[in-house]
Amino acid sequence: MRRGYAVVLLAGVAVQLAFVLPLALGGESARSGAAVAGGARFRGLTSQKKPIALRLSADRREIDRIDVTYVAQCLGGSISMQLADTIHTPVAIRSDGSFSAHALGSRLSLRGRMAKGRSHGTLTIEMNYGGFMSCRTHRLRWQAARRS
Repeated sequence: MRRGYAVVLLAGVAVQLAFVLPLALGGESARSGAAVAGGARFRGLTSQKKPIALRLSADRREIDRIDVTYVAQCLGGSISMQLADTIHTPVAIRSDGSFSAHALGSRLSLRGRMAKGRSHGTLTIEMNYGGFMSCRTHRLRWQAARRS
């Protein structure tokens, strides 16, 4: 299950909603603040000026957690929602530092590269909430730097 929040613009008025929705990748709110163990951490911003954080596994061969906040367009663009997700699906890091992940349940596409304490890439998310509503982002660019 994914727990999150949304800020919805209706007739130009921002309304914050709380919700619980299924997400094929699993996860919890990116704002949960739970203490986590693991390897190196990278923090940065997306092209929407929203936070993104990646945590490497202890052996640094995969990304084992991604926290991201993004704005998605829903109902054909008539509603904008700010969403926060934590993704726990392991993403392997190749020997050249590149990585990519695709998940069909939420149609997530993540690509990037790590080198010299920095990471950058692109992220696209499209979700369908049981036929009730679909939301998607455009391709977002992101950059992050290693933090202790």
